[in-house]
Amino acid sequence: MIFPALIFALMMLAIGGARAETSDTLSRAKAGLMQCYSPNVGRKTCKSLAAYRFRSDGQVDNPARTLVSPNPPTVMTTISTVSFRDGSICGFVRAEDVEHATIEVSGRSLNEAEAAPMKIQIKASLAPMIGREICTSYVANGNAYVTHVTINGTPQSQAQDEVIWIRPDAGYVVAP
Repeated sequence: MIFPALIFALMMLAIGGARAETSDTLSRAKAGLMQCYSPNVGRKTCKSLAAYRFRSDGQVDNPARTLVSPNPPTVMTTISTVSFRDGSICGFVRAEDVEHATIEVSGRSLNEAEAAPMKIQIKASLAPMIGREICTSYVANGNAYVTHVTINGTPQSQAQDEVIWIRPDAGYVVAP
């Protein structure tokens, strides 16, 4: 079963950035570190893993792996375009990002025919958000950060989550 609220929250959070920590966030992103959302440090798991790729044309890609269902473990991988702006990183929820996503169930990649019904369900759950701008900033909280999300400029207090920065080789995975 796919959990629409979980998908929505994690996709919003995967488009991330930092207001108070802007230069630190930008330097960490440029250094190739990844953001682990809802980390379980002991198990080395995240509900979402987000990275940033800085293209030569000035665009920033945000590849993200997001847990869309814990049972069976279902992970969607998307690549969205984001921008660093006003101390946050912002991006739009786009149906085409879901259409081009890959989906894995219990570690097995689904082919397009198998993934199509899930993508339809995910797009339907995200329909109210399609075309809306999501900006995320981070506030330091010990060794982690707490997210602060806005949608079209309106704060979303229910979308707060904990995030840590990790190296790609740190052994973290997206899992329940």
